[in-house]
Amino acid sequence: MTFNEIAKMYADRYPKMKIEDFTKFLYLGTMGNSHMVEDIDSTRRKLSFELLSVIARDEEPIYDELTPDGDMIKLNLRPYKDKNGTSDLLLSAMVDTSETFSPQPDKFKELCSELLDLTKSKVLPFTQKSVKEFLPKLDDANFSPIHHTKEFKDLYRPAYRVIKRSIFDEKISLYILD
Repeated sequence: MTFNEIAKMYADRYPKMKIEDFTKFLYLGTMGNSHMVEDIDSTRRKLSFELLSVIARDEEPIYDELTPDGDMIKLNLRPYKDKNGTSDLLLSAMVDTSETFSPQPDKFKELCSELLDLTKSKVLPFTQKSVKEFLPKLDDANFSPIHHTKEFKDLYRPAYRVIKRSIFDEKISLYILD
């Protein structure tokens, strides 16, 4: 997928997302998931609880690409649970991802620099002003993890984990895809 196609896909699915929400997806696709697996026991508990809590549904794709190269994906927990995916299998994929993925801060900056064009062409649902105000904050944050806005969480109830596409293909797809 091109960056324009990825932006359109997220804008269509989350029409009320803010710049912070979309940038979080870019962050995860370029900087990886290591911040999500720093404490394995805590990660295991949170993942198990979330999988128990979400309602299994197949209304969204099993995964979404996060960047044009397709290397990192957002594995959506509702369809994952619907296909009987387990927390142990996903935790293993998350750990393997964190151990094998190298953060790409230059790629993150490059994709963020394209946000103004995507808002100008109305692909993304936020204003150029919001992009211009938000981008300098990223420099100040020194590549710290970005979080979804409260509005995004309340409206869309995001439930996903980030893993490498190659690890999904090797470890997970064999067990959950028809």
